[in-house]
Amino acid sequence: MEHDGQGNRCADETSMGSIMAPLVQAAFHRYHWSRCSKQELNRYIHSYDCLLDDPFEHKWPKQPELPGINYSMDEQCRFDFGVGYKISPPPPPGQFRTYDPCKQLWCSHPDNQYFCKTKKGPPVDGTECAHGKWCFKGHCIWRSSQEPYGHDGSWGSWGKFGSCSRTCGGGVRSRSRQCDNPP
Repeated sequence: MEHDGQGNRCADETSMGSIMAPLVQAAFHRYHWSRCSKQELNRYIHSYDCLLDDPFEHKWPKQPELPGINYSMDEQCRFDFGVGYKISPPPPPGQFRTYDPCKQLWCSHPDNQYFCKTKKGPPVDGTECAHGKWCFKGHCIWRSSQEPYGHDGSWGSWGKFGSCSRTCGGGVRSRSRQCDNPP
């Protein structure tokens, strides 16, 4: 699959955060498939043999709650940029912070604490952003006894097969099912 703007006419979609942009130009919670990627996927989907595999029951261990519960913003800065990096310092007294710390993780090194770096992504969900608050989907929200994320359900029933994508053989018929049991 080609990157957008490389061998196709979708360069205009890269600044909007298309998944196949050659460079990441958007936060990871705002992205889309470009029209070129959609066309290319539809053109080659018949050759993706992995789609012929049957679903299986897995015995994977349950994942922990939100990952940010275990990693502070300072730790995430060290993961992203290396030893010594931590969240950028608060503004001087009398000035207001002009950004929500959950929108993008900004980090700096003590040697030059006013030179900040970011990878344009938010801290991971569950990261503490203020007393009694945590980051969730790019926003600093109050922690509550109710979890802000869904729980895994089970698969519902299969739908009916759609029509074939080709009339002369070698086409694809698809059907789907939802993870909606319980609803």
